[in-house]
Amino acid sequence: MGMVFPIAIVLGYFIGRYVGGKFGHAEGGGLWGMGWGIATGFYELYKVTLKMSKPKPGSPPKDQPKDGDEP
Repeated sequence: MGMVFPIAIVLGYFIGRYVGGKFGHAEGGGLWGMGWGIATGFYELYKVTLKMSKPKPGSPPKDQPKDGDEP
């Protein structure tokens, strides 16, 4: 996860710069690509957070005490 943000931002920047250069606006394309890279990084963070917050099969729910715990 730690490498997703920088890779997404750098790839987005260079891809945006390339595509923007084809239309004569390399700097603007780089900024748009960087924005897409940042959005992609946050989307990946969101997916990982959802995956980590799901309870594992067989684990008790968080609101119920485990066996041996006193109320």
